[in-house]
Amino acid sequence: MDPIRKLADVTIDTSQFNVHELRHFIPSVLRRRTRGHSLVSLVSFGYKYGLPSDSDLVFDVRFLPNPHFVPRLRRFSGKDAKVRRFILSYPQTGQFLKRIEGLLAYLIRITFPKGRVI
Repeated sequence: MDPIRKLADVTIDTSQFNVHELRHFIPSVLRRRTRGHSLVSLVSFGYKYGLPSDSDLVFDVRFLPNPHFVPRLRRFSGKDAKVRRFILSYPQTGQFLKRIEGLLAYLIRITFPKGRVI
């Protein structure tokens, strides 16, 4: 993560905040640094290596079908169209994505009530 971290304009160590302090701190820093714009990063990871230490939200999707256990898909990554089609072919994937999208939209709106989110 060091090369990516070096590209960041702002790095915030959230370990020193409780949830209420963090909720007020982040918008104030981002407004000063980004003129009200925000960036949300999505990272896929394997539990085998542990949770990413800089995660703010983690969603466990092990209930979704795992293409790793499908022999014809095992050699492909999640970026491959075949894997994407496989995952999206299950109704629970679409339902989950809609629910997560709604949750994230809500969280962004309450965190940045007056800010413009791109």
